Amino acid sequence: MIEEQIKLRDNAIAQANLLAQYKRLFVHHPSHRQKKKSSGGSTEEGGLLSVFVSLLAEPLSKTGLARTTEDHLTMELVLHLLRNLLCAGDPILKDAEKVQSSTILHQELIALFEREMVFDFFLVIGQEMENRENKQYNLLVMEILHHLLKRQVSLVF
Repeated sequence: MIEEQIKLRDNAIAQANLLAQYKRLFVHHPSHRQKKKSSGGSTEEGGLLSVFVSLLAEPLSKTGLARTTEDHLTMELVLHLLRNLLCAGDPILKDAEKVQSSTILHQELIALFEREMVFDFFLVIGQEMENRENKQYNLLVMEILHHLLKRQVSLVF
């Protein structure tokens, strides 16, 4: 029984470390550091994350019954991706170095969300949350807000 518990613990630690690596790979993806030149000579910015955000343009442009099942699926999948990126990386073994590294990575992800216009998507969906077609996203958006704010320090005066 103890050997099984040790295996389960080691498996959980390995999975947590793997999720942290996925988050790190996503945040430090080369496309987020490079600026692309457009044909007009101006510089366009956009990385891997902007691809996922751009998938939301069509579903968000529709309201009510005009939004198809495929649109809802796209929105839900992108919301799940964002939620999973935010919650990944919390170290199970809480040594100071791993906690600090995890905190820095989390802040880098939040900065990336700002640069890649993820917060604009949250703003649009948040403004229309009371609409019938958006109610199914309430829990996901609440989880995303929790993970965005969970490491913020509260200053009480």
